[in-house]
Amino acid sequence: MSNIALLVGSTGFIGSHLGKELKNNGWKIISVSRNVQKSTTIAKFADEHLNINELSTEIISKCDGVFLFVGASIASKPLTKKYFKIVYDSRINPAKKIAQLIEQSPRKPRIVISASGTNYYGDTNEQMATENTNQGNTELARLCGDWERAISPVQNHTRLVLARIGMVLDANNGALPKMLIPFKLFIGGKIGNGNNWVPWIHRNDLIQSLLFTIENEIIKGPINYVAPIPTRMKELINHISHILKRPALLTVPESAIKLIMRKGSEILLNSIKAVPQKLIVTGYQFEFKNIYDALNSMLTK
Repeated sequence: MSNIALLVGSTGFIGSHLGKELKNNGWKIISVSRNVQKSTTIAKFADEHLNINELSTEIISKCDGVFLFVGASIASKPLTKKYFKIVYDSRINPAKKIAQLIEQSPRKPRIVISASGTNYYGDTNEQMATENTNQGNTELARLCGDWERAISPVQNHTRLVLARIGMVLDANNGALPKMLIPFKLFIGGKIGNGNNWVPWIHRNDLIQSLLFTIENEIIKGPINYVAPIPTRMKELINHISHILKRPALLTVPESAIKLIMRKGSEILLNSIKAVPQKLIVTGYQFEFKNIYDALNSMLTK
């Protein structure tokens, strides 16, 4: 009998890739989104499509795994006070709803994975951030903390994994394509002073480590989904420059980034030296451990 996955956020970047891999591994997928028409178009791997308002304890009781990768994009537009509320509500409200339904369901899922982010740690400067590092005090750190607390009641009923995900490197989605644009226009260069640590992970490793997590019952609680070798922003930029054979002569000052991105500037300017301590200890084997190999695999195709 197939496992049944409730995938909330199946039309998003991470959710869609995870859904395809779960399907390839024999799972039946129930896609949950705010737009069923969009779900049927993008999440073609799903066996069933539901609006999030249709969720019930009966549906939850059918599911072996519940996976939440939902939320408005943080980096797609300036993170003004108004847009920050949209970003906040799009994460917290579904997490609270799922937590309540699981608590009320007669049959509980075996595992719940809820997305979070390494922004949970705030700005750690040169300090290494493991899963035991305290929550930071920045805006995005508070967002991640509230996000995790919204789903945390389910840990009393099932195995809960809080997926603190770093910058996901993908040739077509996420932050990387935006970072490539200046280089393609020959105006690439440093972002801020370039000394901040960037917690990153190749998309392939993210999806495979999530599958590894699902299969290994010992893994629970907060997990850093990042590569084992963090990199500084200036190193990332220099590698892009080298691989694309484009100059990296200019500098985008911190003041300009803060003006354009508002609160979202934390993504590019904060220093988070996160390491995947729990994944390493439990034996996950990374395909891409260093940033150059990861970028080269995507930018030389």
